[in-house]
Amino acid sequence: MQTKKIIKIFLSIIFIQFLLAYTLSTQTAEEWYEKGRENYYAKNYEEAILYFTKAIELNQDYEDAYYERGNVYKKLGNCDNAMKDYNKTLELNPNHEDSYIDRGLLLGNMGKNLEAIRDFTKAIELNPNNRTVYYIKGCTIQYQINFLRLVISQKH
Repeated sequence: MQTKKIIKIFLSIIFIQFLLAYTLSTQTAEEWYEKGRENYYAKNYEEAILYFTKAIELNQDYEDAYYERGNVYKKLGNCDNAMKDYNKTLELNPNHEDSYIDRGLLLGNMGKNLEAIRDFTKAIELNPNNRTVYYIKGCTIQYQINFLRLVISQKH
């Protein structure tokens, strides 16, 4: 009698695992992407990376999944992976305005102001009505000018 119960429980566990695996395998890239966004906004960053990665595994051309995963990596301070994802997004869609903006911000934080200014300029070309990018670009230019002034004054 006890053996039958154990077998029944064991078979139930196997069946539940099968259903769970089947459910997970039938989800679309878009569903994984949406779960990634939900976790990103809930500040569950590690989980968000897993969901965006799963969306990318199912659709290697999913530009928004790369872009959002790049944002998560940037939040976590993982600049290298963020840069890779922004670059991949722009490879897939050279007109992805937000990627130019966020990559520019990342480059600026890395001290690569001239590269950042190029990205902000491209974002402005794509959307001349985005006033925020003009402001960010102006601040970055001013920062670069101040930096050059400091360097020049140090040499004299």
